[in-house]
Amino acid sequence: MRNLLCILLGFSPFTFAFGQSVEVSKLNSSNSENISISIATRVDFKKAKNNYKDQLIEDTLQITKINGVITLPIRKTEIPSIIFTDSLVDGEELREFDYLGHYPNLDMYLVSGSFWEHYECYLVNKKTGEISVIWNEPIISPSSEYLANLSLPYGLEGVPNGTQIWKYNQNEKKLTNWLEIDQQVWAPEDVVWETEKTLLLKVFSVDKIWKSKGEIKNNDYYYLRLTLN
Repeated sequence: MRNLLCILLGFSPFTFAFGQSVEVSKLNSSNSENISISIATRVDFKKAKNNYKDQLIEDTLQITKINGVITLPIRKTEIPSIIFTDSLVDGEELREFDYLGHYPNLDMYLVSGSFWEHYECYLVNKKTGEISVIWNEPIISPSSEYLANLSLPYGLEGVPNGTQIWKYNQNEKKLTNWLEIDQQVWAPEDVVWETEKTLLLKVFSVDKIWKSKGEIKNNDYYYLRLTLN
């Protein structure tokens, strides 16, 4: 089930040094009550970054693109492979795919797709061939129960701005879009799992980037802690 959180400027217990505050507003979301947002620090973020171990195996020499075609072996006999085919033409028909590696704990391949004015990633189930389309490259929680990914860099028209969180069912080997945050208060720059159910975001103010005409300095960043209750 797809869930949406809207993070708004307003009255809240959490106030930033920039004079901003965040409020979690429930918008037809059964999971909004299961997440809380608080302030983190640069020290928290750097510590989590140092401790985190990426689970992606970048075996890009094992699966290579041949004549613009990536072929991913699938164990399901009815679907022996999943194929991604490039279209390197000028204009809106442009598409180019890259194999990025696989996640052993998820039993999934990771592929990226670059288009005329868009980018997205694909998690491909090695057993069934089922494809989950996500905004960007994911980061996996320590025990592989959750995945998170950021939106594309801020400024692209018509695309979400925030983060997605997915839940992975170990028994069924399936992903569920557990929560999405799409808002216009802050823009994400980086993300890391602090614990199995705690996600840290490095963000900057959308209002700030407009006022500074796109120039973001180091002290413009602040940090959020998303806790999955």
